Amino acid sequence: MAFPVLTSCYCGTQNSYVPFLGNVADKEKKVEIRENSGLFDGRAFLQLKNGKDWAVIDLRPLRPLVHAGEIKDLPRGFADLVWGFDAVLIIPETKAATLFE
Repeated sequence: MAFPVLTSCYCGTQNSYVPFLGNVADKEKKVEIRENSGLFDGRAFLQLKNGKDWAVIDLRPLRPLVHAGEIKDLPRGFADLVWGFDAVLIIPETKAATLFE
């Protein structure tokens, strides 16, 4: 049995550097969860613990509500998030990984 978890962060840096193609600045690219970040609207997670603590959100109880249409005006990508993952793990701050060179 699988338990898919989406992992995201409130803010920090990520390493999106691609050797031979990328910009060296991509080694510590800033990232933060905001209204229009990534594949889903992150506003629902911005208020959790003020971004200072780790947060785990169980998405499974939302599935019957989404299916029945009981949640009005769903943010962009939210239904896909609920059906694609069992939980969301929000990390307060991340630091980019260092590549071996």
